[in-house]
Amino acid sequence: MADLKRIPGVEPKIARTRGNLWRLAAARAFWPFAVLVSLFLIFALTGVIDAASEKLASLSLIIFVAGLVILGVLGWARFAPPDRQQAVRALDRQSDLRPLATLSDRPARPEADGVALWRAHETRLTDAARRLSIPSFSNEWKAADPFYLRYVIPVFVALAILFAWDATGGRL
Repeated sequence: MADLKRIPGVEPKIARTRGNLWRLAAARAFWPFAVLVSLFLIFALTGVIDAASEKLASLSLIIFVAGLVILGVLGWARFAPPDRQQAVRALDRQSDLRPLATLSDRPARPEADGVALWRAHETRLTDAARRLSIPSFSNEWKAADPFYLRYVIPVFVALAILFAWDATGGRL
């Protein structure tokens, strides 16, 4: 059984892949929360809440806080952090050899001929593991965010800050 930690460069690839999977899982779980916070920021920065009546502004704040709590709890319930095995499987999908999973195996019969054959196979798998690259997960991001809201909403928040620059401090 080969130890993946002894193969140079594989552990950082697993860690970075796991980080990418973590960000994807967090975006899937918390996107409604982020949209609500961003919309409230845009309304607050542009003065929509200030222009509303006191009752409407109070009602919007109550709805925002209730929605924040509900969406936060739902996000935590949906969020499942990826484990190391998910990262290994994502890396292994790049190669038909599945080098990382196969290197975790061991020969069934440790006979002399079998061990020599296994060592040759292990060398080939180690080379294949070194050649693996970090997956981009672009198809998963497109499925999770088909309208590119992860880019659009921060732009709108930045525009709201830019347009309301003089009054931003007082409104926050």
